[in-house]
Amino acid sequence: MLRKLSTALLILLCSRCSSADNILQVHGSGTTNPSKCYWLIMSQIMDRSKVPVRMTYRAVGSGTGIDEFVGEDNNFAPYNDFGSGDIPMPSLDYANLKDNGIEMLHLPFVLGAISVFHSIPGVGDGELKLTGCTLAKIFKRSIKYWDDEEILELNQCLDKVLPNAKMTSDSYMFLTPSKQLP
Repeated sequence: MLRKLSTALLILLCSRCSSADNILQVHGSGTTNPSKCYWLIMSQIMDRSKVPVRMTYRAVGSGTGIDEFVGEDNNFAPYNDFGSGDIPMPSLDYANLKDNGIEMLHLPFVLGAISVFHSIPGVGDGELKLTGCTLAKIFKRSIKYWDDEEILELNQCLDKVLPNAKMTSDSYMFLTPSKQLP
């Protein structure tokens, strides 16, 4: 599997690679989540390639990766050969690239798991019940309070513990009540 991913990555990136001193250069930036996977794959490609290859990936966050790939402040000339994000590129950035004659490809490459943590008094590890649909609504911010009807259906114990307690999250991965609880 890793061999197939490595080969696919190299083939896709070679069309945009620059060559300096006969060394194939491939540079990318973006989300931190798959960075160790990228570094491993890139290391294996560089070790096993029959031509000199130098590959780098800077784990700087999805937003920075998108900005560097779009290159809006550089007349839409990308600063790197590829970008990586936790979410697809925003439609406006995609349209700006297309309007400037730049073709791009979205390629699902690495899937990562998301864990949800909570600090609800009286609700222990593994006791909070959330369905996939409910969790998706929390991530979309359609559900913003712990006493939402869908959450209470699964967790009646929260009715009195968290009345009107708003959820907070810095990254959509860590969910905690936003007010101090007794």
